[in-house]
Amino acid sequence: MEFLFSAFDRLLELPLIERIRVEGVESRQALALKNGALLSVIRLDGCTGMSGPTEFGETVEATRIALSPFLSKPGHAIEFSFARDPEAANVALERSIRRCRNRAAELGLNVDGILTERKQRLGGLLVSESNLVAVHTLPQRSPARSNEPELSSGEDVSGAADTGPRHMALTEALCRAFRARGLHAVILDSIAALREVRASMHPSNSPWKDEWTPVLREIASAADSQQAGWSSDSPDLDEQLATADAEILDGSTVRLGASILSAYDVAVAAEVLKPFNELVNALTSAPEPIAWRCSFLLEPGGLKAMRLKEQYVQLFSFAAPARNGRIRDAVSWLREIDGAEDTVIRFRMSLAAWTSEEHRARLRRHSAILV
Repeated sequence: MEFLFSAFDRLLELPLIERIRVEGVESRQALALKNGALLSVIRLDGCTGMSGPTEFGETVEATRIALSPFLSKPGHAIEFSFARDPEAANVALERSIRRCRNRAAELGLNVDGILTERKQRLGGLLVSESNLVAVHTLPQRSPARSNEPELSSGEDVSGAADTGPRHMALTEALCRAFRARGLHAVILDSIAALREVRASMHPSNSPWKDEWTPVLREIASAADSQQAGWSSDSPDLDEQLATADAEILDGSTVRLGASILSAYDVAVAAEVLKPFNELVNALTSAPEPIAWRCSFLLEPGGLKAMRLKEQYVQLFSFAAPARNGRIRDAVSWLREIDGAEDTVIRFRMSLAAWTSEEHRARLRRHSAILV
C-alpha cells in the first residue's frame, strides 16, 4: 500500500505550496490550518535547575499523566520535535562576536585577539538545539457527521465555535505541566510560530529565521500588529512560507532550495525500547557533525488503528502462530488497560538529516548513521 501511495503522489506532482497546511493566524498564540484545526507551538529551552536521570524520568511520567486525558478521545494531537544543527550555532556565534566587535569599536577598544580566540575555542564545541511541542486541535463534529471523512479546506464545521477555548486550555495546561517539572516552557506567539514553521521547511535558513517577518492580511490583535506587517494586497501565506522549489532526486533524497535532505518514518517499533538520549549521544559522537531532527506524533485512537491488524492476525493465525499469537495477546492487553490504567494512542516517529546541495555523499553517510 505504501508503494501505491508513493506512486500516486508522484503522479500528482503537487508543488510544495500545495502541501502547506497553515491557513493564517487565528489568535495571538494560535494558527489556523486548512482543515479547520488550530495549531500552537510551545518552546522548551531546558531545565531551570539541575536534573539527573531520576528527575528526568519523573518529568516524563508527569508529562504522560498530563497528556493522558487529552488524548483519550479524538480531537487533539501533540507532536514533539527535536532538531540539532551545528551550522546554526556557528552563525549565532559569529553574530555575537560581530556585535561585540562593533561595540568595542565604538568604545575605542581593541579586542580582536580575544574575540578570535573565542571563536576558535567555541566554534567546534557549540551546537544549536531546539525543542518544540506542537499542539493540534480539531473541531468537534456533530453526531450526525461523526462517520464522515476528514474535514476538507474551507468546510463549515458544526461545533467549531468552542475549538479555540478547548485548544488554548490544552496548550496552557501542557505548558503548566512542563513548568511544574522545572522546564522552561513558553507558548510562542503566532509570528514566532510561523517562523518555526518556515525554518522547518527550509533548514538552511534556520539560523536566520528571526530576520523574517510575515505579512498578514488579517491580524487578530493589536499585539500582533506590532510584530507583523499588514497589507490588503499582501501575498498568501503559502507563498511566503514556500520560498524555494522542491525536487525529488531519488527514492530517499529531496532537494529543497539550497539543501538536500533525507527523511524516514519508523514503520515498525523496536521490541526493546531505548531512551531517546542514547540516540542523541550516538549521533553526537559521530566522526563529523550531523544536522538532523526527529519528531514524535501522538494521536488518540490507538486501539482503532490496531483493529485491521487484529483481524488479519485472526484470519492468518495458521501462518505464523507464534508471532501472530504475540500480536493478538498484545492487542488484548492494550484493550484491558485502555481507559483504566493508561491511554492507548497512535505513535509516529520520523527522522530527517540534511546538508548543503554540493555534499550529497556526506548526506548519505549521515543518513546511514541516523538510521
